[in-house]
Amino acid sequence: MMNSGQDFQICRDVTGLKDFLRLSHSLVDDTITQNLNNLVLPVRFDPTSTGTPKAGERRLLRTPIDEGSCNTLVDAVFRNWEGRSHTIDRCLQFADANVAKLNNVVHANTDQQNIRELNKQRRLDPYAGRTELEEPMLTRVLKSEQSTEAIIRDRTWRILRNRCQALSRLPQTWETAFVDWQTNHATPANAAST
Repeated sequence: MMNSGQDFQICRDVTGLKDFLRLSHSLVDDTITQNLNNLVLPVRFDPTSTGTPKAGERRLLRTPIDEGSCNTLVDAVFRNWEGRSHTIDRCLQFADANVAKLNNVVHANTDQQNIRELNKQRRLDPYAGRTELEEPMLTRVLKSEQSTEAIIRDRTWRILRNRCQALSRLPQTWETAFVDWQTNHATPANAAST
């Protein structure tokens, strides 16, 4: 378990955070079709399959994927989503806390002596003001990433439901399916954080 300083470390670097999310997307969501194709068992060779199809004959283009393999893949996808959601939520908390702290400092330091001291600190540490400017930007980036997550998850869930017949009994939307999965797979650490 990381302490809160380590937990928020990724939040301090907006570029690193975006790279982490992009890599996470590429490992699971961007490769969902390839992962599903890898689950299809090879079909025995049928010598009649090389002939010319007769009018009206429809061949099965996709072999069904067994339920166990689908469930394993969905579990991996949801674990990935959970990690990304946790990271985004923690970074939003970090950004909100730092903006609130900054606002408190600005309002508390209204007298002339405190303003001079604040300016002196900024001259001694030119990067001190950098955090003040980055927190609202971090919040905007994270809100944008949440929107991106919704689009990516919707696409992934549609592909999963289309290819895994076993998933047809699951909720139509990824949001409902994900909440159900989180409820059924809650660990003590997850339950404590929510």
